[in-house]
Amino acid sequence: MLAVDSIPPAVTFCPDDIVANIPSNQPVYITWPEPEAVDNSGIVPSVVQNVNSGIFVQVGSVIPVMYRFTDAAGNFALCEFTVSGQGKAISPGY
Repeated sequence: MLAVDSIPPAVTFCPDDIVANIPSNQPVYITWPEPEAVDNSGIVPSVVQNVNSGIFVQVGSVIPVMYRFTDAAGNFALCEFTVSGQGKAISPGY
């Protein structure tokens, strides 16, 4: 009898939402530590993400970030957080 793996990977690290304090109209470069996951098979799950660490963020922007970890049996787990910019946008002085 074959054993069927129905257990998804376990996310061992997922960053909290990131809020960048931006003091001007200039975008700020933001990075984050990569999320991590393990699987009960002992094989490292594959990972795909919609955004890579290292992006420019402006005041008012909210960027959803999602990492999907998938094991060899097709089970998956998600790590989701947002990267946003807060501050006061400065009007150009014309």
